[in-house]
Amino acid sequence: GATFTNLGTFNKQGAGTTTVRTDFINNGSLNVQQGVLVFDSVGALNQSGVLTIANGATLDFAGTAATTHTINTAGTTIAGTLQIGGDNFLNFTAPHTLDGTGTFLQSFGQVTGADLTLAPTLVVTIGDGGQSGAATTTAQGATTIISELRLDGGRIFRNEGTVTQNGN
Repeated sequence: GATFTNLGTFNKQGAGTTTVRTDFINNGSLNVQQGVLVFDSVGALNQSGVLTIANGATLDFAGTAATTHTINTAGTTIAGTLQIGGDNFLNFTAPHTLDGTGTFLQSFGQVTGADLTLAPTLVVTIGDGGQSGAATTTAQGATTIISELRLDGGRIFRNEGTVTQNGN
C-alpha cells in the first residue's frame, strides 16, 4: 500500500541486486548504472520519465504474481538488459521504441498495449513469452525465440530482421 515517487534522479549503483517491493512512479530519471534493479511482484513501475540501463546492468520485472508495469514514454535506450519474466505484464501506453546495443529478454512475461519497435542493434530473446493487444511488435534486428511466442488479442509480430526459432 505504499508508493515511491521519483521526480528527480534515482541511480541504482553497486554490483548487487536491489529489489523494489512497492509501487514506483518515475517522472524524473531512473538510471540503472550497475547491478540488478528488480521490480518484484508487489511493486509496479509506472514510467513516465527517462529510463537508462547501463552496459552490464539489468532492469528486471520479476516475480510470480501478475503485476502490470506501465511505460508511458516514446523510447528507451538499453546498453544493459531489460528483462520481463514470470506472470508480469509490460504495458506500453503509447508507441514505444526499445533502442541500444543491449538485450531485451522476455521469458514468460507478457508485452501488451501500443506498438513496440525493437531496434536493429538490440539483442532480442523471447522464451515462452506472450504479446497481446491490437498493436504491432516490430523486430528490426536479430530475434531468437526459445520455445514459444504467444500472440493474442489481435497482436501482430512483424519481422524486419532475422528470427531464429530455437527449441520446440
